[in-house]
Amino acid sequence: MFLSRSLQQPVARGQPNVEDDVVNIKGLFEQLDLLPRPLDRIVPVFDAPLEDPLRRYQKDRFLTIDGKMMPGGETERNLQRDLGLLPQEPPLSLSELDITGPVANGREGKDTNFKGVSKALGRLGLFDFDRTAEPPPFITRGLEDGIRTFQQKMGLTIDGRILRGGETIGALKQAAAQTMSADGKTSPKGDAP
Repeated sequence: MFLSRSLQQPVARGQPNVEDDVVNIKGLFEQLDLLPRPLDRIVPVFDAPLEDPLRRYQKDRFLTIDGKMMPGGETERNLQRDLGLLPQEPPLSLSELDITGPVANGREGKDTNFKGVSKALGRLGLFDFDRTAEPPPFITRGLEDGIRTFQQKMGLTIDGRILRGGETIGALKQAAAQTMSADGKTSPKGDAP
């Protein structure tokens, strides 16, 4: 299967690209309809017709937009995920939303609090992160914006903060549970399997 092994070397403009890696990436992009099929054969050269779709792919998946793929890097992992070789996204358990402290900018907090909130907002389409890895264990501008957007949509106080026992965490638990239930990923105890 395509890209079932890691790239041999970095693939990018100006790199000593391994021809097999370039051919594999072009073939994958063709399968994903990101690159037109060549009339005769795939040319094993990193060129603009590959770099442009690669950058669009990175942009569409909220990855670093650098026009290169590193062995085991986030772009390669996401391509493998799109092929079904990796899980679609980190699983979410509702117990991850039992936060022990505030999730807010400038606040100390446990990394598990940030991860659970990130995963829940990601499932709701309000926070984007590389779905082949755990979300960052700290607050980012994107996470704070996701919190604010969620608060606005739910008619809550818009302060970009989630407090233990507060209205935002309660609403987020309920929204996450509904999403998980709709996806068929909720067990009788309310947690993802």
